[in-house]
Amino acid sequence: MRVILKAGLLALSAETEEEQAAFEAWRASKRDHVFYFDGGSARGGAFHDLGPKADACREPINVVSEMREVEWRAIGNLAHTPFVLRGLPCASIEGFWQSLKFEDELDRRRIRGLFGKAAKTAAFDRPTPERFDYDGKSYVTSSPEHRALMLEACRAKFAQNEEARTALLSTGDRPLTHRVRRDSASIPGVVLADFWMRIRKSLRTAESDEGDAATPDGRILYFRRDRGTFGFMSHFEPSPIAIDGETWPTVEHYYQAHKSLDPEYRAAIRAAATPGEAKQLSARPDKDRLGAQRSWFAATGKPVRADWAHVKLRIMRRADLAKYTQNPALAERLLATGEAELVEDSPYDDYWGVGMDGGGLNWAGRVLMEVRQILRDAR
Repeated sequence: MRVILKAGLLALSAETEEEQAAFEAWRASKRDHVFYFDGGSARGGAFHDLGPKADACREPINVVSEMREVEWRAIGNLAHTPFVLRGLPCASIEGFWQSLKFEDELDRRRIRGLFGKAAKTAAFDRPTPERFDYDGKSYVTSSPEHRALMLEACRAKFAQNEEARTALLSTGDRPLTHRVRRDSASIPGVVLADFWMRIRKSLRTAESDEGDAATPDGRILYFRRDRGTFGFMSHFEPSPIAIDGETWPTVEHYYQAHKSLDPEYRAAIRAAATPGEAKQLSARPDKDRLGAQRSWFAATGKPVRADWAHVKLRIMRRADLAKYTQNPALAERLLATGEAELVEDSPYDDYWGVGMDGGGLNWAGRVLMEVRQILRDAR
């Protein structure tokens, strides 16, 4: 094999048929690869294969809906990548985002079922609202809370949709960008790309820790921090339960239905299309949040049952036990958490969660640990 050295170039020339055959096989497998020269000595040195140029040089990948590389299109917001967010089915991230521009739940449900250009243009004639309501909370567009909601939606997508997850992980360590002709003012491309890379890192960490359900600090914070993997613990998880001859779509439906013994109220909660809608219908009208005045109690003027504070924990225990004893797949996932402390890291609730300062009662997590022990004892 003849070696030719020139400024900025090292060339190889096969001189025998045997060398030509060997070089042809090598050339076919190393096309567009990058090599590192280790310095060597006056007598020679070695070149080390660093892999394909795009990976070795960490060339950015611009993820857009019409990108040439079809294997990565599932990462984008317009891709048809069905997932469930807080009990609500969504066909795409774009559909979820555009649905928030509507106030009526029927409109939102229709838009959440769209993807591709249909989703992108669904609210074409509607300006981006300055604020919107979602799941009983008011959000200011472009605020940290709004962006946290979009990150939560993206996490749900990649955690639940195998095609999207595979596409994201296949990008390796290459930087991701989202450069489009007209950038979003509320969730700019640089923010969206950061979401993808953060989720990619967390997915890769979860894969390397497979078999060890607990996070490094020995806790599972399933409401926010670890929602992508452990979101099934949410009371909004679509897992029907049957209790006393009645079937409820989610734990949330069952729990909220017990705030009143009025048959009309219970029927309204059961008919709620989503757990979020059930929660809004059950809101106390004196609660200081948008949406509380739209509740069944506000509409009828009837009060929440007087003993609610004393019975709500018992009702939740019953609902969670039914969820995991009647849904074996979820029971296995709960048991797989081992001895990890389960924490509802909700900053909005210091009874079921830990509240803003982290010192709340965490009854939701504590009930789950009780149920886990009951399942373990039954084996």
